[in-house]
Amino acid sequence: SREILSFLRKAGVKPSLTATPCRSAADISLQEEQREAAARAKMEAAEKAKAAKFQQTEAKLRRSINEDIITERENHLAVAALMLVLSLAAIGGAGYLLLKDKRTPAIGTAGGAALLLVGAILVFLTRPGFSEIDDRVAAELKKEFPQEEGESSGSSIAANGQYQCDLNLDRSRITVSEVDSLDLEWNQNGCVNGRTQYGHDGSKWSRIFVPNQEQTVTISSFDPAKAEFTTERYLLGLAAMSRARDIRQQYTNSSCTTDKQALAEIAEMVRSIRSELPPQTNERLVYECEKLKQ
Repeated sequence: SREILSFLRKAGVKPSLTATPCRSAADISLQEEQREAAARAKMEAAEKAKAAKFQQTEAKLRRSINEDIITERENHLAVAALMLVLSLAAIGGAGYLLLKDKRTPAIGTAGGAALLLVGAILVFLTRPGFSEIDDRVAAELKKEFPQEEGESSGSSIAANGQYQCDLNLDRSRITVSEVDSLDLEWNQNGCVNGRTQYGHDGSKWSRIFVPNQEQTVTISSFDPAKAEFTTERYLLGLAAMSRARDIRQQYTNSSCTTDKQALAEIAEMVRSIRSELPPQTNERLVYECEKLKQ
């Protein structure tokens, strides 16, 4: 390595150096696969634990609410029966008062009996039914397991705004780039920094850059679900680079847009150029992003 550095200095070439350990693209890819597998296993275990807790809680609530409804029904029946007995007693009292020729008190007593009878019927009819169990269980489960923000769409999606992205050295393979943080302005429509439109690329949004003066293709991607920004660089031969440039020239969009046709064309461009790239990158930078407070 000393001989190479000496040669480069004599030739007037300033080499790009990095303090990160030398690792092949295959090593980085394997490490990333292992990390993702571990993350998936952890997520699956957490989901299974949550599902088991949900089922246990639901069964417990269903038993408890069923018992509550039985008790409430019995209470309603008891109150209705009591009111019915009182109404019958009032009717008997009204009849007795009529026999004693006490018409006005008899009418009042009969009116009270009628109210008691109507009340008994209403209390009986408004007793809770067993059909309420599902609704009550669902309401209690909603309190016990509140839906987190972004969960309804299946993932936690990065919100619009400014992000600071820091390079994760353990997950990156650095060959020519500086180890710097970067600022990112993200819009959910795929607009980055207010000027560059990214296209759908699986779970990510990506944009491919194919310069005319260099033999490299760069893919920049942002994964909203993970709040991760990645830059992948590929060093291509003349033929592959020529094909990539030919594909890139077929697409003219260069600014942010919400037009569905333009977004579809960008996504197609990404897929088309990806098909011309080798399986391993020459450089891969992984940034972990955090939203800045406004």
